[in-house]
Amino acid sequence: MVVSEKIEGINITMGYPLKDLPSTLLFSLLFKLFLSQERLQKSATNSFYFKDVIAILKHPLLFKTLSLPGEDLSMAISAQIAKTNEVFLSQELIAQYLAPLESLKKGILMSLFEPFTTIENFFTRLLGLIRYLKEEVSAIEKEYLFRFYKIFTQLQQLQSSYNYVQSLKGLFQLFNQLIASETLSFQGEPLRGLQLMGMLETRVLDFENLIITSVNEGILQAGNKQNSFIHFDVKLEYELPTFKEKDAIFSYHFFRLLQRAKNVYLLYNSESDSFGSGEKSRFITQLSQ
Repeated sequence: MVVSEKIEGINITMGYPLKDLPSTLLFSLLFKLFLSQERLQKSATNSFYFKDVIAILKHPLLFKTLSLPGEDLSMAISAQIAKTNEVFLSQELIAQYLAPLESLKKGILMSLFEPFTTIENFFTRLLGLIRYLKEEVSAIEKEYLFRFYKIFTQLQQLQSSYNYVQSLKGLFQLFNQLIASETLSFQGEPLRGLQLMGMLETRVLDFENLIITSVNEGILQAGNKQNSFIHFDVKLEYELPTFKEKDAIFSYHFFRLLQRAKNVYLLYNSESDSFGSGEKSRFITQLSQ
């Protein structure tokens, strides 16, 4: 969505999912680098699968670090690896590829390929990378990195106190669970400008101009989507809330929003794909009857 420059202020009350951030991919690639090494039995020689190394070096957050005047070092490294047909790259060979970089940049990158010893040591290299990258990225990317810095610092403190994770695979699973539920909060002015809100955040609020996007069946309402380990029949037996109650809540908020709005725009995607999307929501059908 493109916002007009005429709008003076924007307030975003919804949190942005951490799992969708570019920095999440970088940290996932670092986990996979050593998990692949362990799976391919290359830990003894501290060698890495070439695709894992290239994926890290080509990540957008490291692009500036590897960009030399008139040359993209990551592309040059990829071409050299393809030319020599290297499948596994040793730490010494990676150091040779990164030789054109200044000592600070080379040291930060080479620390990522140090032999894996302990979970706490792995946290240390992740935090060191974040401290370096925060000086090289934009303001919004600094917010992303700061959120991850807090997460890794807390996990490191817990690991030091309780030693609760025994393997990198277990830590990676914990990391995925955390980012699946964590969001990055935005700040803005709630009394002026454009308000970007989720449906449940509009409770008891009235607007003159209302734009509701993604009014498609399966999105609004979400339908029979169960994010629970408790079976539907078990919920009925013990009178627990089901997706029907959730649909009723969304239905109430949707029609309540329309009561006092002067200008209402309902937007939905009409293009169909192989999964059958493109159907407008039943809410629109009810309004047209």
